Amino acid sequence: LDRGMPQDLLFGVVLGGKEPFERNPDEMMAPASVAKLLTSGAALAQLGENFQYSTLLRWEQSPDGKATNLEILGQGDPTWGMKEFGFSLEQQFDEMAKGLAESGVKEVDEEIKFTVDPRWQQISFPAGWKEEDSASCDGSQAQGFNISANCAPFLLKGANRGAWAMPGLTVPV
Repeated sequence: LDRGMPQDLLFGVVLGGKEPFERNPDEMMAPASVAKLLTSGAALAQLGENFQYSTLLRWEQSPDGKATNLEILGQGDPTWGMKEFGFSLEQQFDEMAKGLAESGVKEVDEEIKFTVDPRWQQISFPAGWKEEDSASCDGSQAQGFNISANCAPFLLKGANRGAWAMPGLTVPV
């Protein structure tokens, strides 16, 4: 591993055996492809091959068909609203509205709340991670809601001017 490798190439490895080798064993880095494979293997072993994340719809319903305290509970589904997995975001909401109607809901009486499962409220970033490792488009840190693969288009309008293309985004740039 050390022969012909540029010294500025950053990787971490610890190998035992007859000829032990280590490079940067304590360096904190964002996970690379091999780490993702090991993590995927552990997830399959623990959760099973048929595991699916779910996004729940909860509400209270009055006898006259009004829904109150309507909430959409995000539980980390990485495919939510992605056309590549069968439903666009609009179709996802249409399915929820259809489910409400089939349950006898005729009217939603107040604002819909988006909440996340408590386990997603305690997300912390490992020491040494850079912001772009966790918050970038397709970043490796999951959230309670993962919409559009956590990507949002930004329209650059000039040297110091721009705006999010999606209404409702207020994250400063």
